[in-house]
Amino acid sequence: MAHAGRRNKSQNKNSRHGQNSTSPSPDKPWISLAHTFIKTIFVTSSISLLALISYQTLHGHHIYPTKHSSSFNEVISIGIADHNCSLPTARYDISTGRAACYPSSGGIWMTELSALELQYLNINRLNSSERSRDRDEENHFCEQLRPFGGSWYPSHLSGGLWIDGRCSELHKLEPAFSVSRRIGYPGGGGVWGLDRELSTSDTAVRNALTMEERCIVLEKLGAIFCRDMKCCSALTDLSKEAHELVEERMRSRNFQTAKHVS
Repeated sequence: MAHAGRRNKSQNKNSRHGQNSTSPSPDKPWISLAHTFIKTIFVTSSISLLALISYQTLHGHHIYPTKHSSSFNEVISIGIADHNCSLPTARYDISTGRAACYPSSGGIWMTELSALELQYLNINRLNSSERSRDRDEENHFCEQLRPFGGSWYPSHLSGGLWIDGRCSELHKLEPAFSVSRRIGYPGGGGVWGLDRELSTSDTAVRNALTMEERCIVLEKLGAIFCRDMKCCSALTDLSKEAHELVEERMRSRNFQTAKHVS
């Protein structure tokens, strides 16, 4: 009987132990729910923190979603730079020291003038000024400006003004045609013309305070005097439009190339 009692007690103990190990505790569902809730909060917080760090990193380098379209537009602008860079319209730009004219035949004539030359052409040398919108007046000004030499730029060169992500100045591009010349108008009429490159001698020409002084300097440098500008060997280019001069030069180059090849 004693043994049976011990066996019954042992079985009852094992039975209770088995029930404790297999039956869930009444508190376990709440613990499980709390763990799930904490995990959710942790994952959500981690994702939010990661998103915040990423945004700040991108923001610090100025890369936002709204900027992608701007960057794309900038890339496109490089391909259509002529839509973004405008050709100059000034008769005189004091920031560059260059005067320009806009002939009705097309393109832009541009040259750098001395104070004496600006005064002779009635250009305000202390302030920038705009071109004339009257065609005849602008063509007449071109007739006055071209004898002083300069460079001609065709209008399509506006597409090349976009350089290194910004609009550059026209005179920094390679012109289609250019002529180096120094002229002087004596009081008695006619013109002194010197159609060659000058180096240090050019300083004396630019330092002249009057046209008479300028003519004296030019004569000493070997300039030729012409009573009629239309019959002056130093001014032959004035009888042709800029595009004609460019075409003529191209034909001459092609002829020389063909002659060299043959």
